[in-house]
Amino acid sequence: TLIVDDSIVGFDSFVELIKPKILSGKKLAIFYHISEKSTYENFIRFNEVIYNTYYDIRDDYLTEKYQKKFRRDYNYRSEAIIDAQKKYPLIFWQLDSLEYKKLKYNL
Repeated sequence: TLIVDDSIVGFDSFVELIKPKILSGKKLAIFYHISEKSTYENFIRFNEVIYNTYYDIRDDYLTEKYQKKFRRDYNYRSEAIIDAQKKYPLIFWQLDSLEYKKLKYNL
C-alpha cells in the first residue's frame, strides 16, 4: 500500500490516480519517499508501477501515431521514441527524510 495525500491507496488505485494526470499533457513530477519501515521489495514494486504506467502510456501513443511499441521498438535515437518521451516525460525523484518533511509541511 501507499500513502498519497495522507490517504492509504493500493498500487492499482495509484495507477488510476496518476494515469489521467500523465495523459493531461501537463508537466508532472513524481516525488516519493520510502519510509524506513518499507522493504526493498516495496521500493522495487513502486518503481516498477511508475515505469510501467509511463511505458504503457507511451506504447499506446506510439501504436496510435507510429504503429510502434515503446518497449519492443525502443531505440533512443528514433524520432518516434523521442517524440513519446517528450510528450510524456518521466520526472521521478526520490526524497530523503529531510527533503520529505520540508516538502510535506511547506506545501
